[in-house]
Amino acid sequence: MLTILLVEDHDLLLLALSDLLEMQGYAVFKALDGLEAWEMLQYYMVDLVLTNYEMPHLNGLDLLKLLRADQRYATLPVIVFTACDAEAMFMAHGATAFILKPFAAPTFLEVVNRVVSDSAV
Repeated sequence: MLTILLVEDHDLLLLALSDLLEMQGYAVFKALDGLEAWEMLQYYMVDLVLTNYEMPHLNGLDLLKLLRADQRYATLPVIVFTACDAEAMFMAHGATAFILKPFAAPTFLEVVNRVVSDSAV
């Protein structure tokens, strides 16, 4: 079973996306911001990080930069989802994929499944 770290500061969206991923057979760790996600990664191994951009304490871009600067996570697939139309910025910093909000569940799952398949995690 593949493990995903889902990082989202809105409880309802975190729960909805987590449920959606779990229904697809993924194990999901949940973090409410980038700082909590970074701390979790010090203890848990994951196959993919799904992160929102705009969050308190440590945003998704700063989390992505931390991941890419750390040899342990340099190749870990990271999908960023946000309402900010800034795909080029995230891809330039090493994001594996980008999802623009709002998105439909099938679109979200299509991107997740493609990244998982392409990364052969």
